Amino acid sequence: MDARTTAVEVLLPAIEERLALQGHPPDAPFHVVAHSMSGLLMRYLVEHARPDLQARVRSMVMISTPHRGARTGVANLACGLWTAPWKALGCELRPRSELVRLLGASKPADVAVPYLAIGVESAEPMVPVPAWDADGDGRALGHDKAVMAESAMLDGAPFVVWRAWGRLGDHFGVTCSAEVNDWIVDFISGGAVPAPPERRIRATDACEGISKGAWRAARAAEAER
Repeated sequence: MDARTTAVEVLLPAIEERLALQGHPPDAPFHVVAHSMSGLLMRYLVEHARPDLQARVRSMVMISTPHRGARTGVANLACGLWTAPWKALGCELRPRSELVRLLGASKPADVAVPYLAIGVESAEPMVPVPAWDADGDGRALGHDKAVMAESAMLDGAPFVVWRAWGRLGDHFGVTCSAEVNDWIVDFISGGAVPAPPERRIRATDACEGISKGAWRAARAAEAER
């Protein structure tokens, strides 16, 4: 299943189901916090497949979403090694995939939804790639072991870079950073653009003590109620 089909037939129904489970009406507004490829899927829905969603999506935060393709070689590995149904999605993370070219690296001028793009820089990138000064602060950046930091930049939207030591500075761990979660809350609450630390920090773990298995079990139990 390719990314565009996944967006329409999997992601959007899952969002609507979750809103319904929480007691919201079918036309309820909502905020989007998207990580990695889900940011591309949400952009496709809002900008192309379902522009009617623009009236409902109050804001969209995209964390390490590869608007310019992953650009680290990880996407090529995923495209070559993953099997169905994930293979097609892995291939569409490449810089010249149809999805990346369709969406482009700019926010459409006619989309009023506030966007915030967050790039992630790891202290020890797994795949070496040329560094690049994406945010103009005079420091060339690396990446988060999956997506090049500058690939998350989206023209026409605020862009900030998260720099932390250890797990909370990598592609998946960033979602457990208490500091990044504070950024998200501030942005969706009032549109505040984060002021990232100038130096790499020791981040606070908002997921401490919560295993992936326990989290998934809790979500499954909630869905069954």
